[in-house]
Amino acid sequence: MQREGYKGPHCRFRWVKNKAVQRKISSREHGDSVPYQVLVFYQPEDRADLLRSIELMRTWKHPNLLVMETLYKETGNQVQRLVLSPDTVNGSLQGYINSRKEKGEDVISKANGSFTDFFLKMILDLCAVLDQMVKRRVCPRKLGMQNLYLKSVENAEPELKILFDKVDCLHESNKKQLLTTLCTDIKAICTSNGSVPKDVGTEAFCNFLGKEAMMFIGRNLAKTARHYPIMWTNVQKSKYLIDLIPSSVDVRKAINETRIVWPTSKDGDMCQELQELKKRVDAENYNIKKERQALEEQKQHLEEEKAKIIHEKVDDEESRKKRLAMIEEHLAKNQQDTYKLRPEINWNYNIKYAHDLIRLTRNLWKHYDTYPLTIKTFLKSKDEILAALEKWCPNVWFLLYNAVGLV
Repeated sequence: MQREGYKGPHCRFRWVKNKAVQRKISSREHGDSVPYQVLVFYQPEDRADLLRSIELMRTWKHPNLLVMETLYKETGNQVQRLVLSPDTVNGSLQGYINSRKEKGEDVISKANGSFTDFFLKMILDLCAVLDQMVKRRVCPRKLGMQNLYLKSVENAEPELKILFDKVDCLHESNKKQLLTTLCTDIKAICTSNGSVPKDVGTEAFCNFLGKEAMMFIGRNLAKTARHYPIMWTNVQKSKYLIDLIPSSVDVRKAINETRIVWPTSKDGDMCQELQELKKRVDAENYNIKKERQALEEQKQHLEEEKAKIIHEKVDDEESRKKRLAMIEEHLAKNQQDTYKLRPEINWNYNIKYAHDLIRLTRNLWKHYDTYPLTIKTFLKSKDEILAALEKWCPNVWFLLYNAVGLV
């Protein structure tokens, strides 16, 4: 990667080979070999913010952080020069994107509109740093492409380096405002350079970072973002449903507050497909109840016969034992048949609640293999159960994940 300058809306930087600058950084002697230093230039009104940021970030060491060494004014004017450690950066992310673009390469978006592996890694690394930063009760007041730099790595993609030059302490009084602004800035970084329209999943991912990410930042935003359901397989979707239900009261409330709604008919009842499914469920449950009732009546009759034989006065005791043994065999068979009897299919769902639609889908998928043929034929397959949910609510996985996150 070439050393390059990037002029952004708030600052600009360049590499210099200057002994005078070097002396301001350190009193150590360097002889004739004076290394490059990275200077970032700011306006005079930025000085207070820079000094505060240097103080707040001084004790925090992180592999993705740019080290701010010192701040001084240019001779003859008030322009502020921020000196960065020379071994931590080789260029700006924006400069790298521009240089590759000039060569006809888009390092942000693929042809299908999704992020490239390189740019997605930059975003996830940024989220990981912000997680740790917010845990330390510190937060950037402003973050943009001008804060993102790169460090060359031999035989690998460059690493992200971040300059936090406008930082503040997090308090209950400013937390909501700072985190809201931060999430807006993260989304702006994601959407500022794409040359190809983003696909539905990537657009949802950017919207998540711009809004719902505020619930996760400082806890597990990087991990939550890494598993965002852009390209989930049916195995991943079903596992998420199984883990999601049963859920806590807070999770149920969060799901019910999403834009997930039951598919309904014109009269406000369930859609025709679900009504037909419920009819089949009710018919199966009716048959199961009849079988169970018949077995219970049979058991009662056998118990009465057994009691009658026990209390009979007979001279032939051997005959009594044979008759009792036969009754016991019938009772054992009755017990086996009752045990094998298929349990009734629970249908306790309220179309007012999104959580119940998710719970229905989860239960249909989980118990599909145990259902009678009439219901399995109607559902077709486990994959078709998930496809039906996606037909009724195309953005269901994004809406669920935005509300709940990892489970």
